[in-house]
Amino acid sequence: MKYDSSFEASHSVRNCTGIVHVRYMSFERPHMKIVTTLLLCVFLSSIVSADQVTPSNAVTRHVNVRSLPSSNGKIIAELFPGERADLMNIVDDWLEVRLSDGRRGFVSKSWTIVLDDPVDSITAIKDTTLIQQIHVLSDSVDMLTDSVDKLGRHIDSLTKYIENIEIKNRNYTPSKDTNILPFIFVPAAALVLITIFFTTRLSQLKEKRQTKGQKKARLRRRAYFVVSTPRIEQTHGTFCSLSLSLINSGDNPAVSFNANMYIVDVGISQTTLYREFHFSSANPIGSQKDVTFSEENIDFTSECAPKFVCIEIEYYDNTLKKKFRQEFTFKWKGVKFGRVRVEFEPVDKERSIQVWLNVKELKRTTESSDHRKRA
Repeated sequence: MKYDSSFEASHSVRNCTGIVHVRYMSFERPHMKIVTTLLLCVFLSSIVSADQVTPSNAVTRHVNVRSLPSSNGKIIAELFPGERADLMNIVDDWLEVRLSDGRRGFVSKSWTIVLDDPVDSITAIKDTTLIQQIHVLSDSVDMLTDSVDKLGRHIDSLTKYIENIEIKNRNYTPSKDTNILPFIFVPAAALVLITIFFTTRLSQLKEKRQTKGQKKARLRRRAYFVVSTPRIEQTHGTFCSLSLSLINSGDNPAVSFNANMYIVDVGISQTTLYREFHFSSANPIGSQKDVTFSEENIDFTSECAPKFVCIEIEYYDNTLKKKFRQEFTFKWKGVKFGRVRVEFEPVDKERSIQVWLNVKELKRTTESSDHRKRA
């Protein structure tokens, strides 16, 4: 119960009751903790995003999306190179995905790859991580809490001021015409100020996230190439022709296109590269346009061990004003009993990284040897 500027208080330990002055008291505001917790939960739920699935570099046409995690499942859709679907679950050798139209199905692990972030996997740009976003959000919530605490202290000061006036005029008997509007206006004004502050701050955070989303969308439009499975044909004797196609699946055109192809032994036991070829194109390569890379009269022996076929491309995106680089790796089964085997297999990411490290080492060895010969 309240008596002028004092309050009746009860001690829970000694079970006694007394009167304390308001200026020596402070009041908890548990509702602020609830508001802070709710804001943090809302923003965390909007930050988290799912991994995505896309066809691997070995896919030339499309990947079948089936109704069941089995090759006997009904084909309900097709996932083409460059397209992406949300990863929902992993069932043995199958990935459960959600397509852009909301349908769910299963694709084979052997012909797909999982991307943690489609933009980060092909660009040198690093987005803010989830932990950093949580820290930024936590700092913003702390700032809001401090501001509300300051506003609460101002309200406490105003309350004490009003109570002092009541103490000075406690002997005054108010008439029927006493104006009580100030006592209603002060809490209402405080509530309006808090609402305006929170609304403004949340709008700023939403606008900042939309700006980041627009930046990601702009990066997804960059020039980006997908490669078809290489084709090898036996022309005459042990001579063969090797060709492949690269398609720009992005929106922006690519210029200053350069490609290098290296053929190395699967066992990486050679001291030099088995074969090395180069290709370049000065013409711009527009969206959904392809460029063919071929090499004629490659001489293989009648018994040629399996090889790795490594393709490295570099190009410039004139829209983004940036240079990009991509690498592709395939395994060729070689020549057996004088017969060229046309099968190519995709190479997993971990093995591909090791192959490219060996290719770069072989290139350095070859260049050093050539330099010594010229000297």
